[in-house]
Amino acid sequence: SPANLNSFEEQLISFEKSEDGTHVSLVSKYDIPFITTIRYTTDGSLPTKDSEVYTEPVNIEKQDRAGTVIRAAVFRGSKSAKVYTKTFFSGDSVLKDGIYTVCISTDTDNLYSDEKGILVLGAPTQEEANANENIPYDERTRNRANYFGRGIEWERPANVEIYSSDNEEII
Repeated sequence: SPANLNSFEEQLISFEKSEDGTHVSLVSKYDIPFITTIRYTTDGSLPTKDSEVYTEPVNIEKQDRAGTVIRAAVFRGSKSAKVYTKTFFSGDSVLKDGIYTVCISTDTDNLYSDEKGILVLGAPTQEEANANENIPYDERTRNRANYFGRGIEWERPANVEIYSSDNEEII
């Protein structure tokens, strides 16, 4: 028996879509006593010890968006192993004949937080905030905006999936 969750090399959780395409089941590959809880999210955020506990198939039929990103992890107390991510499409989805769909999933803070978001200007420094109030915020910060960040400290973890137009996962 492994000493901890991270000692598994194999995938702990798999995703199974119902035949009618409206629900997704999260299946643990192992029936081991120390695996206590599967927790998940449907908004792209990483599951935490406070995330929804998986007890029944997840409904993906009535989502307000074309695809639903399910992120799940096995928790032992407040600690988790690897996070598993999969995007599901329901109804009249974005999948079109001859066109590949690329899904990139990451925690919202990685994109939009003032401190570490890579798609935003970022918060002004105190000096910038106290500078000329008549200069627009983006003019004061444009030379050091977050999206100009380079190097390993600006890399963010993400999950990438590519689907063919017939809903076959390629990557």
